[in-house]
Amino acid sequence: MFLSFVIPLYNCEKYIIRCLDSICNSSIPHDAYEIIVINDGSTDNGPELCCKYTRHKIDVYHQVNSGQASARNLGLKYAKGDYIWFVDADDMIVSSAVSQLQDEIAKDDSWDMVSFNYQMEYTAEIKKVNLVNERLEFNATIDYLKRIKRCSYLWNNIYKRKSLGKLFVEHTSHIEDLCFNVQNILSFKRILFIDMEGYVYNRTNVSSTSQTHNKEATDKANKDAFKIYSILHQDMVNMKDEEKKSYLKELLNFGVAGHVYTMAKETQFRDIMFYVQKYKELGLYPIKKTDSKKANLFILIANSKPLLYAFCKFKAIHK
Repeated sequence: MFLSFVIPLYNCEKYIIRCLDSICNSSIPHDAYEIIVINDGSTDNGPELCCKYTRHKIDVYHQVNSGQASARNLGLKYAKGDYIWFVDADDMIVSSAVSQLQDEIAKDDSWDMVSFNYQMEYTAEIKKVNLVNERLEFNATIDYLKRIKRCSYLWNNIYKRKSLGKLFVEHTSHIEDLCFNVQNILSFKRILFIDMEGYVYNRTNVSSTSQTHNKEATDKANKDAFKIYSILHQDMVNMKDEEKKSYLKELLNFGVAGHVYTMAKETQFRDIMFYVQKYKELGLYPIKKTDSKKANLFILIANSKPLLYAFCKFKAIHK
């Protein structure tokens, strides 16, 4: 079997049918792919809609709500396809992309991962996002990470199942995709990037994990971010390849800066200081300068407790 679609499902009855339709509208034979839906403790009718779906047999598995990472790991357990495509239940694929991907793999099945461009769906329009405007073959995957800056997304890649050495960090729902991608890509040998639009990312779903900002969600996001960066820090410490080690060091530095910035907008100051101290213990704080002038301006603030406190107060007033 060519491809397994793995779809975590949590309260997405509004979007799941169009997601499934976008897959089934592809022109490849039905026996060339499978659709695996992991019901992550949904409380709506989404799982029932999947079970009643008639255009393709859907394998629906159920788990107590544990987060997207756990759901995807369960999907990987049951997947039989040579390649895996992680699709979010509120998004869609570009149907014609499936046959293009199959053609590429038919010509050369040694690719550990195939990447492509995507679209962003807003209420009033769909915007194209072109990461690269040409076909690129990477035989040193560190070159892919340096060239393709947005390496945290799952959905604009298909992964060779047998090449995946790392699973998602269990019970996480924030930046777990970054960790999964970086850890696996650093172990890959060959990556292909093709200039096509393969995915439609939905920015209209205000209840999605990435757009939920209540205190409970914010606390969970902070906890997950620190957990992921701690894991990648340990990877950096253990890394023997100096080029990959340097990449992880830069990634962590920029990532911690981003986490502190996000906390400054949404988190109480004492909680920010808690994580700042934890990053300091790992040697990730104070934050080093980057090649971005804009980032460096905030880093100057982030490395000073009085300036950071003032910045948080300013953000709170101007929410």
